[in-house]
Amino acid sequence: MSGPLDRFARPCFEGSSGNDERRERKSDFENSEDERRTRIVRTQKEFVLILFFQVPARPNYSLVLYYASDRPVNKDSLLDKFVNGSDMFRDSRFKLIPRIVEGYWMVKRAVGTKACLLGKAVTCKYHRQDNFLELNKILQKTFTLQIDVEIGSSSVARSVISLVLGYVPSIVVDLAILIEAKEEEELPEYILGTVRLNRVKLESAAPFTV
Repeated sequence: MSGPLDRFARPCFEGSSGNDERRERKSDFENSEDERRTRIVRTQKEFVLILFFQVPARPNYSLVLYYASDRPVNKDSLLDKFVNGSDMFRDSRFKLIPRIVEGYWMVKRAVGTKACLLGKAVTCKYHRQDNFLELNKILQKTFTLQIDVEIGSSSVARSVISLVLGYVPSIVVDLAILIEAKEEEELPEYILGTVRLNRVKLESAAPFTV
């Protein structure tokens, strides 16, 4: 690949997902600091984006997605403005595009395929962290941005996710993460990362308490 970090035709970040976890209470930024730091050391990435979806259910579930780049974020790019900007700016740009690849028609209808500004639809909390790590006796600076997505903060989102959870063992869902472009010079929009959730078995989720 070549070109600016936020101008790739393919997803900009390498990604991985954590297992669904049953949680007794919401996580906070500090509780996952050691785990994030360990991952950054292991991957030696310039920037790590962490998406933490908090799913209301009985019990509650969490889905954690990790996206990492080995290239620095280009100064004054749209991604740079998103990473280092205000929460208000982030809320106005953080976008998700869902797609039910396989599933019942009622689930496809409820989820749809239209892009959703998550920061406007549900409560999102952003945590920006600089990390200074010594690798091979060289001090290296990396940083992370964690976004906590509280799906339960919206009654509409709660009703949709409740329907989806009832059929989740038999559906395939694609999600794409983008930063919305609002100015002509910010076009075209490019995907930061994607994930496919393939017939997730909720009973395999690992219990986790803080």
